[in-house]
Amino acid sequence: MISFVFLGDHFVLASASTSPPLNYDQPSLLLYSLDQTLVRDVEVRNSHLLRFLFPTGRPTRGHSIISLTSDPSPTWPTASDLRVPFQLARDERTIAFRLFPGDTHSETFLMPASALLGHIRDTEIGRDILWELWSPATSVVPLQRRWSVFTCFVFGTRYILPKAAHRDDKRVIIVRDLCPKRYMRASEEEREESNALQQAMGTKEPYPRSIVKSVTLPRSFKDRSDIDLMISEDGIVALEVRFTKTIASLKAA
Repeated sequence: MISFVFLGDHFVLASASTSPPLNYDQPSLLLYSLDQTLVRDVEVRNSHLLRFLFPTGRPTRGHSIISLTSDPSPTWPTASDLRVPFQLARDERTIAFRLFPGDTHSETFLMPASALLGHIRDTEIGRDILWELWSPATSVVPLQRRWSVFTCFVFGTRYILPKAAHRDDKRVIIVRDLCPKRYMRASEEEREESNALQQAMGTKEPYPRSIVKSVTLPRSFKDRSDIDLMISEDGIVALEVRFTKTIASLKAA
């Protein structure tokens, strides 16, 4: 187990690292239930409820590693009396996971937690969910580099690209909202602008049903500084790392 996230109060999603000889070239996500009465294989104690399989690829030289992240936690307090426009519904969460298949490049995917939980009541498909059955709910994130599970770039249904992107000779912050309700309420102009931005980012058609927006990075940030971007319920956090150059000089005695 490399990483895990809680899906509500009753389920845990964990990533399974692969190593020979078991499923060496087919990594997976394991869904555990905290209520063991729901486990389908009663003969195996503390076993997973479902296993979401990735496509079988060519054998790799190293382990296939999957990193998972999602915010906020299921116990995040609600404040229904605030009535603020940025407040997120607690039953809408996006799971981000990065697949690093050994010696090839990694890819980052986004998917709603509800899509994973929707397979629990489907008793006809068994415990193993093939990639073809659950992959339609996922979307690949372009321009995404390697990331740490401690980087909070997903909050609710909103996602922020952890690094600033270049657009029209400017560094910009890109935020994507996968909330179906806000997508349906968006104007036609907003959807067209979102599709154009996704196309510029390298997203292949058909475009995901989401709203993407960009904002220019403030000029207060240095051009050569490294910036990590994170998102919360009502704001964006930019962590700037400035590199210093140390010069050592030697003098003859």
